[in-house]
Amino acid sequence: MRYVATLFAMLFWFSGAASFAQAPKRVALVIANSAYNDMSFLANPRNDADLIARSLRNANFETVEVSLDLNFENFNKLIRAFRLSSQNADVAIIYYAGHGIENGGKNWLIPVDAKLINDFDLPFEAAIIYLTKHL
Repeated sequence: MRYVATLFAMLFWFSGAASFAQAPKRVALVIANSAYNDMSFLANPRNDADLIARSLRNANFETVEVSLDLNFENFNKLIRAFRLSSQNADVAIIYYAGHGIENGGKNWLIPVDAKLINDFDLPFEAAIIYLTKHL
């Protein structure tokens, strides 16, 4: 298992061309995990999240939701809710800043309450985001 001190990721998808008559619907979710229970505190994710959220709002994103220091349960609930709410968006962005791990070619995002002893813990303690929309 390779640990990454700080990971930031921006995932986005486009659902199709927007109508010329109206502006495209653009939504964003910004997650910053800094205060980990069993890992070092990260100072930068909150600052990064503030900067990214401000930039997205300045770029006229309709919705920019910011969440800090998510545990496993809340992380997964939030991702699920965002995927459901962004189904009709023309552009949807998820930005993450915090601890992350690459294992077996997959990048795992680490919630603040993760207890990772070995690779087998990843599906039960970490989050991975799959985008299912076709570009």
